[in-house]
Amino acid sequence: MRDFDEVEIERVEDAGAGEPPEERSMGSWALAAAVALLIAVVGVGWWVLRRPAAPPATEIPALAAAPAEEAEPAAEPAPADPPLALPALDASDALVRQLAAGLSAHPQLVAWLAPEELVRRFVAAVINVAAGESPAGHVRFLAPAAPFMAASRGGRSYLDAASYRRYDLLTDVLVSLDTEGTARLYRQLRPLCDRAVAELGYPGGRFDDFLARALGRMLRVPLPERPPALEPRVVT
Repeated sequence: MRDFDEVEIERVEDAGAGEPPEERSMGSWALAAAVALLIAVVGVGWWVLRRPAAPPATEIPALAAAPAEEAEPAAEPAPADPPLALPALDASDALVRQLAAGLSAHPQLVAWLAPEELVRRFVAAVINVAAGESPAGHVRFLAPAAPFMAASRGGRSYLDAASYRRYDLLTDVLVSLDTEGTARLYRQLRPLCDRAVAELGYPGGRFDDFLARALGRMLRVPLPERPPALEPRVVT
């Protein structure tokens, strides 16, 4: 397994600079974007839950504490989530659907939870993103329904900006998720994610490490300043 820092991110440049880019599957890019958004939701919420509490302010001697009768009672810390009895991976779909259903009222979320082996799919997709590979084979149910569109200019084909609207539904669903609730769900299901990592040939591996690498890779992806040029696929 390559270290995350050793993985180079490929950038698709405009056709006017250097050689034309290699042909790529736009369907795979769409699914990679879907997984990236989902990872971002989980990652941000996870950070919110993990970040340490603010350090106490330094006490100023001249401002002594109020008398006992005037002092307000200290707020009790929020109770920790009770441990969750987790089933085997093969029997985990029902629990995942039950817990995830409360993260959003968006009806599309129910459709996303319909496929089988949800934990295994999510784990495999994140590992793919962490390694710079397409997660398309594991999350085809996230693919946008609208067709990909190209525009012609100067005898060349370019990505049509209208194609980005294919992701509106996906974005709406992910933005509607309860961020802290999503992170809490991940924390509860993390042991199942670690089991799935071991199944994929990483004994002793932690899913947290792959999630962190996937988030780091997403942060390093450059945003194109111009519509990417497209090369037609040759089929013989």
